[in-house]
Amino acid sequence: MKLVIAIALAAMSTVTLAASHKTLEQYDASYAYTVQWPVIGFSAAQVPVKNVCIDGDTFKTINDVKVCTKQAVVEVCTTQGKEQNESCRAVRRGETPKEGPRTRLVYGCVASERQALSVSQFYEEKVCTKWKRNYVGGKERDGLSWTCLAYDTVTKERADNYDVSVLRNGHGDHNDIEVANINFELPACK
Repeated sequence: MKLVIAIALAAMSTVTLAASHKTLEQYDASYAYTVQWPVIGFSAAQVPVKNVCIDGDTFKTINDVKVCTKQAVVEVCTTQGKEQNESCRAVRRGETPKEGPRTRLVYGCVASERQALSVSQFYEEKVCTKWKRNYVGGKERDGLSWTCLAYDTVTKERADNYDVSVLRNGHGDHNDIEVANINFELPACK
């Protein structure tokens, strides 16, 4: 039994070692793997880092991305009964739905176009600079919470390299397994 386990472990390590020599492009093109690309937030969309390049201190999309240009109510959801069951339906042509106590409106994209996007590598963010410790229930043993007393705006820099996780797709009852974690550096724009 120990010999069978040792052979299985050796075979698994050989597969993992062979797979570790692949490039991100090879993993991304294979149906056997899922590449978890981090994203960079542009004003109109979240863009995977594989579609971003650097031009000076500006991040640009390499290929145009689909951007929503118009949002509208696409579903009307109504809550009914004691169990608070919710049922949703598509908005009817010509209908102007209104939100109410038992009605929730769901917005969605109804028009889009492809655009080239850019964003500065540097951005400003509001951060808490002074905290106050609060004891829930008035005593330390009852719990602890924090309240921000002062904020300041700081300049931050978006990263130009990211760790990209590669998963081997599981089959049946098997879960996906991470086989590689590869550092990806944003290329210079051409």
